[in-house]
Amino acid sequence: MDIIIFIYNIYIYMANLLYNWNFTSDVSSSIVLDNIIYDNQSNLVAKVISRDTITTSTASQDINGITLNNTDSTGGIYIDLLGLDTINLGGDITIEMVIKNTDLTRDVLYFQTIRDISGELNNESAFISCKYKNKTKILVRTDSVSNIGYNFRTASNLTNNINNNDFFHYIFTISHNSNNSSLKIFINGIKKGENTTDLIEKLTDTFRQSNLIGTQKDSLNSIYLKGVVKYLKIYENAMTNTEVETIYNNYNNSPYWSNIDSKSDSEKYTRRHDNIDTYFTDNSNITSFQIQGNQLGLLNNNEIYTIHKFINQEEININDGYHYVPLSGENNFVILKNNTNWYKITQTSVNNGSNTTYKYEISNDNGNNYQTAVTGKTFGDSFTDSGIIIGFGGVESGVSIDSGNICFLGDAIVETDQGNIPIKNITTKNSLFGLKVSALIKVKNIDNYMILFKKNSLGKNSPSIDTFISKNHNIFINNNFVKAISLVNNKDIMIKIRGHDIMYNLLFNKYYTMIINNIIVETLHPKNPYSRK
Repeated sequence: MDIIIFIYNIYIYMANLLYNWNFTSDVSSSIVLDNIIYDNQSNLVAKVISRDTITTSTASQDINGITLNNTDSTGGIYIDLLGLDTINLGGDITIEMVIKNTDLTRDVLYFQTIRDISGELNNESAFISCKYKNKTKILVRTDSVSNIGYNFRTASNLTNNINNNDFFHYIFTISHNSNNSSLKIFINGIKKGENTTDLIEKLTDTFRQSNLIGTQKDSLNSIYLKGVVKYLKIYENAMTNTEVETIYNNYNNSPYWSNIDSKSDSEKYTRRHDNIDTYFTDNSNITSFQIQGNQLGLLNNNEIYTIHKFINQEEININDGYHYVPLSGENNFVILKNNTNWYKITQTSVNNGSNTTYKYEISNDNGNNYQTAVTGKTFGDSFTDSGIIIGFGGVESGVSIDSGNICFLGDAIVETDQGNIPIKNITTKNSLFGLKVSALIKVKNIDNYMILFKKNSLGKNSPSIDTFISKNHNIFINNNFVKAISLVNNKDIMIKIRGHDIMYNLLFNKYYTMIINNIIVETLHPKNPYSRK
């Protein structure tokens, strides 16, 4: 999630995933050169290719990723991220990789993106190089021409050097501002190196026509990685230490499987049941983990799901985020609780792969009474109720596309550069901390209620007046974002029936925060469907 939080004129940036190449595969095989792998955010192409003469070097792919077995003395095999070659990429940025380096005697590049334009003063101008040379390092030149000095910085892990034959999780971050520019390296969630000497300028926001994993752009004297690459992710903005810890913990405590979004229903069913069951059996102390939807072939392939260990007749709260349960066994069921709306999902047949059948029952009164069951549901079927979508094949839940109206009533007061203005009166002439408003979004509330925050319910003068907020709107509290509905306490924060109000939000060219009635809240995400209304 990419978001900028404004607190006392300080900008706090959170990392937004831009590109994600998953190099794992369920099928173990040798790689035919020019094999294509797509990033699952924007379908950018990567290829496994060779350079110069190779005789003994090979590449293969399995559940661990792509193995580059570079044994030749001159040429070698590497991964070319061709899709990045025409992408504008720069500013504050984060690189996340999982790599096994099986030959620490080599000085080798893990990842390099470099701008090399004929006619510029420096033929190796702006670049990022994440490399291993006795230690793990990040090198950056931020300028596009060579006569701007002091833009080259390096950071390395100062202690606990990596070991052979192990996978390591790396995060490299670059940030630039007038007070706290830095390069950082995190290995397995722990900061191993930092250079806080100020960068003179930001990394140039432009395309770099050479983007590689496992070698440098020039073939002359190139050394090639010998090891395994599991994945590469690129984020806009640097990561905080807390973000890094969270990302590493999610990786470390979860399986990392191949993207099966385009596989058959049968393969998806096996992943969602047999593979998940095996994982929970092998990790008996874990009752839930998080994973991206495309690794299970779920409805929202780019969302992060919480996967729950199946316990018959269990009740699971789903009023926030995305969830999946590997429901299994005839007449077994789970109950998904979304505030007062409960959904009882029952498997109605014996286990029969993607032909297994299900039924659902809906209660709008905390499970006291259920409506007539809807039967005959099979793998891939779904239904939507109260902004929640429920899918079958196991059972999953998530926010439906129609529930994205995160908004306020028109009289809510926004703090802008031009003063305090009711949100319904804001135009594209207004700005927040110099950021121009792209649009005022006006929608009808699909629910018949909103969340009422009484004055001072979140602290002294927060909010400054009684404030109505739609249920899914994120509020920034104690350095975290929480949905309005999750704060209901039936005392000074409560659900109020209102009918289908006209509501408002602000759209910027990126996902920001704003202050409304003295509460820090999110603006509308540019990818939200309502941003196009």
